[in-house]
Parts: sequence; structure tokens; C-alpha cells
Amino acid sequence: MTREELNDLRGLLDGTRVFRPPRKLDFDHEALFGALGRVELSVSPIQLKEGLFLQKTFAHVFSAPMAAFSPPPLNRGPHPAPWAVVHGRGEAEDFVAEIVLEAGAKPLPYERLETVRMVAALIRLLAAQPVFVASIAPVSMGGGEAHKAHNPIYGFERTPHWHFGGVTIDEKYAELLRTFLDPTSLILKDDSAYRAFVMLDGIWWLPTTTAMMVAIWTSVETMLRPGRRDVTKRLADGVRRYVGQSKSDGDRLYNETVRLYESRGQSAHAGRSPAIEDVHASFVIAHDVMLRAMHEGQLPDLDNLTPVWAT
Repeated sequence: MTREELNDLRGLLDGTRVFRPPRKLDFDHEALFGALGRVELSVSPIQLKEGLFLQKTFAHVFSAPMAAFSPPPLNRGPHPAPWAVVHGRGEAEDFVAEIVLEAGAKPLPYERLETVRMVAALIRLLAAQPVFVASIAPVSMGGGEAHKAHNPIYGFERTPHWHFGGVTIDEKYAELLRTFLDPTSLILKDDSAYRAFVMLDGIWWLPTTTAMMVAIWTSVETMLRPGRRDVTKRLADGVRRYVGQSKSDGDRLYNETVRLYESRGQSAHAGRSPAIEDVHASFVIAHDVMLRAMHEGQLPDLDNLTPVWAT
């Protein structure tokens, strides 16, 4: 707490100052800084588009649940003391990278706050890692100003349920991000593509491998649209022709898709937990289907697919 804030608190207690609620962040016009968790940058800053970039920072974000033991004196307002920390729970992570959207910048056809979220979602897709934006502020978390009362910090994405490490973004990886930013915004205008993308992006917050497996293959079905008859065969043949890089690779993918989709069925209908390796293999297939659809700007038509190796 700064000396100024301490004086404000004393003034509130002795009646010489009037309480003023914290100001609200103007998401439409102010600069936005999103604390990006589980990401490191080998270079900084990294410009993605005009007014949108990644940069190094530092923040340690933590939370601990508290317990109060009396109801508030009115229907609203704070609970009276005493309070106590609930031990054994809570979250804490270091953040050494942030997404920066400059004041007034709108480089993608989304609301500005959604632009920050979509950059994180694209990193999640490309890296197959549950990175996330923990908070949004009008100044850099590492700039020495974020702690001041006139700079509100808002929670943004919840901490994902899963943690497999992290991702390091270098200039080569950044170029991949730049390549897919515009194609992503174009294909997500399609309702089916948008639903598939959101379904796939949300797996990191699901509590079990069973739920993840079902969500991944629901996303693949939404993209490939195999119909209601012979779903497994049509889905496997679609994967074989759409993402197979050679005839032998396509045949391998066909057999792998049949096996994994059967595992998905056991998860959905018998509640069996798939191996994490099968969840990962399923995600790789969904990832490859999604990236080709983004590259081409449209979802595939299973009835008119020509394999890559046949062109």
C-alpha cells in the first residue's frame, strides 16, 4: 500500500475524505495488457500486427480463499471480522509475458477484449499447451504502475485444469502466429468452424480425460460433418484424405482415427477414462484438421475431397 493510499484510508476513517469507487477500465479505448501465463519469450517485444504485440513482463498472481463467520449487517456489503485463510487451497503462478493491445488499436475484426483472448487461444492451438490470460490491466504488470489504485486489474481467464509445461515463443514461432491471425478471424465467421474452435479451445478447462476426449472428437465431427450413417468410417476416411501427407500416412491416420474414435465412444457411453496419450493423439488430429481449414479459409466437404498425395 502506498503512502497516498494509506492517507486515503485514514481520511475515510476520520471522515475527512469521501469514498470513491475504483474507476472502470475503458476496454474500447485504453491500452490493454494481458498477463500471459505459461509462456516465455526468447525476444521482446514481438509485434504481431499494428498495435498488437507480445512483450516480457513480470507478475506473480496468487489467490487464497478466505472464510468469514458472520453475515453482513445489511443485505449487501462486507462480512464483519474475524476472517481466516482457508489453508490447502488457492493458486499462484509467475507471469513473464503479456499480450499488449495499444490504446485505440483494433487490428482484428473482434471486440478489443476478444482480440486478447483470441491471441491466447491461437497460441493454445498451435502449441497444444494450456496457456491463459490471467488478468487485464491498463498498464504493464511489470512496469511499476499496475499496483496503484487508479489502475484497475481485472481477472480474465480462469487457470486451466491441466498443466503440461509451457511454451517458448521465438521469432520463428511468432511468424507462425502472424500467419494464422487473419485466416483465423476469417474462418471463424462460419458458425460450424466457430463452434469447433471454441469446443477444442475449451478442453484445457475440463476436469477429466473422458470429457476432453469427447470434446475433441465433437470438434472434429463439427469440422468434417460426416453425417449420421457410418460415422466412424466416414470420419476416418475424411481424416485420411484431408490431413494425410502421403498414402501410407493417410492409411495410418485412418486406422488411428478408427481406434481413437472407438475410445471416444467408450468415454461417452461407458464412462471409461482414455489414456492421456490417446487424448493427445486425438488433439493432434483435431489440430491438423483445424489448421488446414484455417489455411484454406473454409471447412472441408467430405464428398469432394482430393487427397494431398493425389494432386
